[in-house]
Amino acid sequence: MKGICFMASRRISTESWIGRRQSAGELARGGHLADATRSLCVLTQQADSPVDQAAAISDLAAIAAASGNRLAAYRGLQRALRRDPGCIAAHRNLSLLRSHQGIDGTPKTDDTSRRPRIAILSLLFK
Repeated sequence: MKGICFMASRRISTESWIGRRQSAGELARGGHLADATRSLCVLTQQADSPVDQAAAISDLAAIAAASGNRLAAYRGLQRALRRDPGCIAAHRNLSLLRSHQGIDGTPKTDDTSRRPRIAILSLLFK
């Protein structure tokens, strides 16, 4: 069916921007981070409002954190908050990230292999 993505036994309409964002979130939760990243990059460009753009940027930052790229996650969350200072997911994830890092986004310890506990599940939820 055109415009419908069947994932996790759930129908997601991919005709709307929100539906495509949900689809990207399903990809990320399914471990398809590269595909989710590509989708979210496109959605960032197609967002109609700063709020939507911040949400997609925050999702990209969550993927970066889940991939172990803390500096990219930190910068992405900062960028999301510049676009929408009220982005709850970005605030929550930035707080979690800072608990594992110094103020500038660098790790507090030498253990760079430990990933911060920023949940991919925060994707799509404000």
